Amino acid sequence: MSLLMTPSHLGREGRGKEEEDEEEEEGFATMEEERAFPSDLSGFEFFMIMLSNSLKKLRMPDKFAKVLAGREPREVKLREAGSGRHSLWDVKVVLDADGHMYLGRGWEQFARAHDLRLGYILLFSFDGDAVLTVKVFDVSMCRRHYQRDDDASTRLFLLSSVPRLASQRLVSKN
Repeated sequence: MSLLMTPSHLGREGRGKEEEDEEEEEGFATMEEERAFPSDLSGFEFFMIMLSNSLKKLRMPDKFAKVLAGREPREVKLREAGSGRHSLWDVKVVLDADGHMYLGRGWEQFARAHDLRLGYILLFSFDGDAVLTVKVFDVSMCRRHYQRDDDASTRLFLLSSVPRLASQRLVSKN
């Protein structure tokens, strides 16, 4: 029994049972949509599977486009998860005549920089402020982690400093 069903003895006057059932079904769908489409979009997540035609532009899920209806950003910032806010990619949002939403100009550069390939799974999290955080999973089904340039130079500095620091500690102990 549906939560929105009313007992037959409480039916509205002048309406047939079919009209009441139809009204109840519409009400149920509306409640489902409200649960599925929160007013605060922060944390809204979806995944995409990279297909052969996903390198030039990436079609966003229709449900995501519907959630943003009337509030679609012209541009989003893509951020690889774990990279902080200093590694943002500007990507244009394109809507076609059918209401489908795509990541356009800027997407191809992001895809190439992250070496996205056929079969990779991308997990997107929308922060509600036109930033999409992306986690990339390769064909092994494991998450890929990317090394930023500043991380490489920091690691190189630290690795080159380790022998010197170790020798300084030995000298200071003697």
